[in-house]
Amino acid sequence: VENSYRMQPEAGERFNVTEIRKLMTELLDAGMEGHIYDQEKSPRLACLLSQTLKESAKQTICPRYKICSKVVLGESSGQGVHVVSQCLWSTDSDRFVTVTSQTKDVYAVASIN
Repeated sequence: VENSYRMQPEAGERFNVTEIRKLMTELLDAGMEGHIYDQEKSPRLACLLSQTLKESAKQTICPRYKICSKVVLGESSGQGVHVVSQCLWSTDSDRFVTVTSQTKDVYAVASIN
């Protein structure tokens, strides 16, 4: 039995940033449509959006990739916010996508690594 361990993904298995960004934008906009910020309901929406993004990304990414999805949701009240993330990764094969979306009442920042 030969070892199937590989250090790098094959050329066709690379994380397609453009495809994932499009998918994330569509899902985030659809998920936030009509949502008004509520401190009780918004955390559940952030978790649901994060899970939906992760599951959808898994359909388009090689099974060998480990996916981390994060969504920050907040009230749009004229204030600024900075969202920062750090990861330890391989510059040859690892990628990330961050998408922002905003309605009159709510903003969202979603990342997939």
